[in-house]
Amino acid sequence: MRWFHSRMTNAMVEGYNSVLRAGRAMARGFRTVGNVILKSFLMAGKLDFDFPRNIWNPV
Repeated sequence: MRWFHSRMTNAMVEGYNSVLRAGRAMARGFRTVGNVILKSFLMAGKLDFDFPRNIWNPV
C-alpha cells in the first residue's frame, strides 16, 4: 500500500539503507557526528566532482 503514496519499493529503501550503513562503517573513528553525517551525504548523493579540463571551452 505504501507504493501508492511514495512510489518507492522496499528494495529501493533497502538499497539506500545499505549505502548509509556502508558510509557509517567507513566513518568509524570520526570525531564528530557531523562528520559521519557528511560522509553519509557524500556517499548517498552520488555527486560528480569532475571538473572540466578547459574552462574556456567546456565539452
